[in-house]
Order: sequence, then C-alpha cells, then structure tokens
Amino acid sequence: MITVVGQALVDLGYANGRAPAAHPGGSPADVAVGLGRLGAPVRLITWDPDPTASAAGSVCLGARGNGWPG
Repeated sequence: MITVVGQALVDLGYANGRAPAAHPGGSPADVAVGLGRLGAPVRLITWDPDPTASAAGSVCLGARGNGWPG
C-alpha cells in the first residue's frame, strides 16, 4: 500500500459564461490518482474542514479511476 499525504483541492473552472464547474486537484491527489490508474494500491490522507466538499471530492476522485469509492 502506498500512502500519499497532502492536499486535495477543488478548482473552479469557468467557460463561456456558464456556471463554474468543480474539478478535484492538488499535486498529492493527482499523484495518488496516477498511482491508482497504474494499478498500485494507494490511499490519500488529507484533511478538509468542509464535509460536503470532502464527499464531493471523494466521488470525483473515485470517478477518475483510482479505486476510491465513489
């Protein structure tokens, strides 16, 4: 098991005047996603004071194919 410790952020992107779209990001989260896509058993340890954002981030990270429940 590989453990990645660090930040997981939510980036807001704006395009063509539409409502902002949230995208998970942050270097440690991106590393964990990449390792998971390569088939490595990985977990990300991070902290977010907003449980709603944390839940949304977990779903988005899981959808990116890294083995997180989503």
